[in-house]
Amino acid sequence: MDAGKLVPDEVIIGIISERLQEPDCANGYILDGVPRTIAQAEAIETMGIRIDKVLELSVADDVIVERMSGRRVCEKCGASYHIVAVPPKAEGVCDVCGRKEVPVPTRKADYPAESENTVMTGTATCSATCRRVRSFAPVDGQSLSYRNYYYQRSTDGGMTWGPMQDFSEAIFGMTTIQITELTEGEYHYRFYASHDGVHFSKDTWTLKLHVEDVPTMDFTFYVGKDYTGAYPHHPALQRVYR
Repeated sequence: MDAGKLVPDEVIIGIISERLQEPDCANGYILDGVPRTIAQAEAIETMGIRIDKVLELSVADDVIVERMSGRRVCEKCGASYHIVAVPPKAEGVCDVCGRKEVPVPTRKADYPAESENTVMTGTATCSATCRRVRSFAPVDGQSLSYRNYYYQRSTDGGMTWGPMQDFSEAIFGMTTIQITELTEGEYHYRFYASHDGVHFSKDTWTLKLHVEDVPTMDFTFYVGKDYTGAYPHHPALQRVYR
């Protein structure tokens, strides 16, 4: 869980098996989010658990994004809020411990949360677009440059993310953000903005990068005779001909 991964099937199965033996489950129970995998479903069937009814909640993607992006958690006491549904009584101040929230940049509502691009291996992907289109809005009285952008990288479809990195070592002092992958595959980059490198934007911009191998090219040369009836005597062409 600390690594951001799903709990293993054997742990979930063990918890379910133990919990359903409690007296309060004798007359029925509700399984929320279980089974989530085929292994969990097979284990439930092996345990003799009979599912009476299944409820599926269908929610539009934009509603899910609104709910998730609006979540806020106090970094000091862990109290949870939502900027629309359950906001704190005083903006930026935790109702429980009184901690004041440090203002951070926010991604503009009219800018997509995700983008995709396809490049060849070894090709630099310039993500300065993130800065040019002002996808993140700075806190009042401050500004954003490439030095205010940070990112995490994922190679497994966003299941796990690498450490937070910055662009302080831009190549030759360039003020652009460049990403280069040397191996074919699919990569995810999650961008944040921060004014102090400590407090980061709550919402992010994710770039899904499809990297394809550079195609190999097979050149065939045809060397013909010149006006004298002989082949050219240039050393390079002689080697090709032979």
